Amino acid sequence: MPVIGFFDNGFTMTQGASTATMAQPMTLVPTQTKRVDTYVFRDKTTTTVDAGKDMDRLTLTGLDFTLGTHAIMMKTILDMMDTGQRVYVNNLGIIPSIDPGYVGYYYITSFTYERKAGFVGKYWYELVLDSET
Repeated sequence: MPVIGFFDNGFTMTQGASTATMAQPMTLVPTQTKRVDTYVFRDKTTTTVDAGKDMDRLTLTGLDFTLGTHAIMMKTILDMMDTGQRVYVNNLGIIPSIDPGYVGYYYITSFTYERKAGFVGKYWYELVLDSET
């Protein structure tokens, strides 16, 4: 179920010496899937085995300013994605004092952004993060 609304402050992604800070997303959709293996035996009986978590994904959508350093942040995030290495995400919580949120290591699997009419100096973004677990 998506979480909708503006969150306080911004979240940070770090990869080596590179750091990108983005405005908190307007929507955050966590997705978890499990892998279940099915075995069929000679006597035509079957059994299923829970193989554990297969995917743990966050899809973030939001609005960020592109004035000054924020335009550079878009390129930094694209560069982080292109390396294929994990990033450390910090301060991606709904209520930081109560909920630790989604802090940890992720891989950036998709990042898109676009300008829309009526929003001067702002970009809408969609960022997909896959957990390393």
